[in-house]
Amino acid sequence: PLITWNSSILYAPKIRGKIALRLDYTSFDFNELLGIPRLTNAGYSLFYRTNYSKRYETINASLEHRMDLTTGLVLTTTIDADVRRQLYNNSDLSILYRKSRVYMENDSFTFVHNYDPQIFEDSKLLSGTALLEYTPKYYYRLRGGRKQYTRSDWPTFYIKYKHAVPVQATGWASYQLLSLGLKQSADVGLLSHLYYKLEG
Repeated sequence: PLITWNSSILYAPKIRGKIALRLDYTSFDFNELLGIPRLTNAGYSLFYRTNYSKRYETINASLEHRMDLTTGLVLTTTIDADVRRQLYNNSDLSILYRKSRVYMENDSFTFVHNYDPQIFEDSKLLSGTALLEYTPKYYYRLRGGRKQYTRSDWPTFYIKYKHAVPVQATGWASYQLLSLGLKQSADVGLLSHLYYKLEG
């Protein structure tokens, strides 16, 4: 499930100054890239009393501020707060093997190679992010006093710094991340679009 609410205020249209608040609730498989599809897992659970999907939920609140320092140079700062919790079965309903098989709970990770239980523990996050982007020769127009970028033949260069602050000694994420990169999106022909991104 995904539940999202967001609201924003454009307080300075000529420099695209904006403040935005976003609230999200969703759930993920711990194996986000290769996890079993939800419908497939529901079939295994309903017919074979087996759960292969190990899931967690996340509740996120994000406060963002964006503004143009000058044409093509954009500063975005964000404060994020996350609560991440493991999800558990709330039903053992099945059609087959109701008496011959024990219902597999979805909190069993013993099949994971080099299993480390700390990876799956509930956690919290409080972080701040600063993103500085620069796009050379970025053309724009003013429409109704509002600045709107149109095009640039150059890619966007950016630097991003993120710092997660632990509020308590345990249960809170703690890290720093610095990344540099460039990205570009362009039309390359009829009904053809190219997007690339390089980051390190």
